[in-house]
Amino acid sequence: MRRASVPTALAWLIAPVLAALASLAPARGDDLPKAEAVLEDFVKATGGKAAYEKLRNRTVTASIELAGANVKGTIKFTQAAPNSMVVATEIGQLQITQGTDGKTVWAVSTILGDRLLEGAEKDQFLDEALFNDEIRWKERFTRVECAGVEDVKGKPAYRLVLTPRAGKPITKYYDKESHLIVKEVETTAGPMGEMTAETYPSDYRKVDGILIPFKLAQSQGGQAFEIKLTEVKHNVELPADTFKVPAALEKK
Repeated sequence: MRRASVPTALAWLIAPVLAALASLAPARGDDLPKAEAVLEDFVKATGGKAAYEKLRNRTVTASIELAGANVKGTIKFTQAAPNSMVVATEIGQLQITQGTDGKTVWAVSTILGDRLLEGAEKDQFLDEALFNDEIRWKERFTRVECAGVEDVKGKPAYRLVLTPRAGKPITKYYDKESHLIVKEVETTAGPMGEMTAETYPSDYRKVDGILIPFKLAQSQGGQAFEIKLTEVKHNVELPADTFKVPAALEKK
């Protein structure tokens, strides 16, 4: 599950495949704020730069449920500065763990087996693994643009198009009043080809000084997902081998 920021990271791992963009109702270009200002407002609204700078790692546990299918699972997510990350997902008989120590990217799956990621998959996972990308966005994105205003669930939001160093542009929607992210659309590379994730973060709660969305509504080809965070911790003592490449893959 793909963070970078928490919502982006979780959404990417589940990889929902539906990108149905609604018709846009952009404001005039002269009336739009700079994308940089919208990103700064988000940081302030979620706790401020100083609060983010106090964090060196994050662990998350969450539940995932497929609506109407009676299929439930769990997600465990660990991320540390500067760009190490491991995400383990279990849904029924499906088990997937993906991780990086900041250089090598690997995946262990009951479907695709054990493998080292290369090419676009590797580049995008490393991109998503950047810790505290909320305040380090200049390291992740080569271009940020405020492209218009669109209603998200009846409320106006600034539509930002963010071009990462790896992969296709990411679209994020920032509520004009709260300045929080209320929608994300991202297309990523995977073993089965490109996948587009559409996510609606909500239920923001403060943890160690910053606001984090505890609910993520997603969709995949008409199938609805719901991810609920059950625990978030920061600055915990992590085992030395947390991000270590599995022994079976070290020989490859």
